Amino acid sequence: MKGNKTLLLFLTTLCVLVSLWLGGCAKKPAEERPAKEEPNPPVAEQAGYAGSEKCQGCHGEIYDGWENNLHRKMVQDAKQAGVIIGNFSKTGNPFETAKDFKKEDIVYTIGSQWKQRYVVKKDDNFLILPAEWIIETSSWQPYHADDWNQEHRHWEDICIACHTTGYQKELGAKINEAGIGCEACHGPGAKHASNTQEKIINPAKLSYKQKIETCGQCHVRGPEEKGVREDALGYIPGGDFAKFMKPLTPSQEELAKEKPAFFPDGASKKHHQQYNDFIQSKHYAKEAASCDYCHAPHESKGPKGEIPLKRPVDQLCESCHKEGQVAANVKLQKPYLDNYMPKRAKSATEADIRSHTFKPDQTKAAVPKAPYVE
Repeated sequence: MKGNKTLLLFLTTLCVLVSLWLGGCAKKPAEERPAKEEPNPPVAEQAGYAGSEKCQGCHGEIYDGWENNLHRKMVQDAKQAGVIIGNFSKTGNPFETAKDFKKEDIVYTIGSQWKQRYVVKKDDNFLILPAEWIIETSSWQPYHADDWNQEHRHWEDICIACHTTGYQKELGAKINEAGIGCEACHGPGAKHASNTQEKIINPAKLSYKQKIETCGQCHVRGPEEKGVREDALGYIPGGDFAKFMKPLTPSQEELAKEKPAFFPDGASKKHHQQYNDFIQSKHYAKEAASCDYCHAPHESKGPKGEIPLKRPVDQLCESCHKEGQVAANVKLQKPYLDNYMPKRAKSATEADIRSHTFKPDQTKAAVPKAPYVE
């Protein structure tokens, strides 16, 4: 009996000692404990982007309209049939300068309506070839021919966020989604795609200025906050736009530059400056009309050189500028587009982009063009 008590006391003491030892291990600082192996999801998933194809199941009609519009075709996989438009047998083609590359090296195209640029990959970087194909004239035009392959011209470090959707620098020389996808305007949608109860950004429900900024994140010219990039990388619609972009204005300093972005009267001289124009307008000052009042971003059909409109031009203008309407005191002169939105800025050829200041006094210097036809 005495031996049993001794054995029981020994076992009890041993259990207490083991418990204390285990407890001490459990209380080790986190940095002393071995790290737990966790799966490493792709950067795209970490950022919460699902990709536009995930939207198709529930929003099929909207997806079908978007699939064939200019936004979707901003950047395309060059290996797909019919994507490359340029004629590389013509004089001035980019391979006359980029002798280390050939057509088969092109991985992406940029643009499909006015002009087309071509992207190749070198090591872990993207380079835009030193000539662009001008669609209207079927000819080549130099594009940064002197410095196209320099480090400061790497596509991912300049303007890739305006051409693609959800780009993350951590991806390296990879693209999350080519072109302007659903999430460029609606924000990362992975959670919404997996559970439709999760809310997603609806630009139509944002404040007036936030709606304009949703389009302005790409239709703008200016440096991002640090003055290094030319896009608003990291901006999510509804966020603080000023933290990501400093839009150029027709200041005296800007107009004094060798190649200013504006004409002397303040209208934009270069492409992707619709935001720079629009914030000068009375429409913007009075919050009277937003981009989506006129434009149909989910549709694909529109006159050549024009983004699809929700209604005919006359109806859009006269819905406010007509007797009995909110802006009836401002009489308009037909043709409305050519009088208030003349083609002045240049994308591929002179005056192929319409002004968005809506200022009649800025039509005087417009390059004469054929009247707009519905």
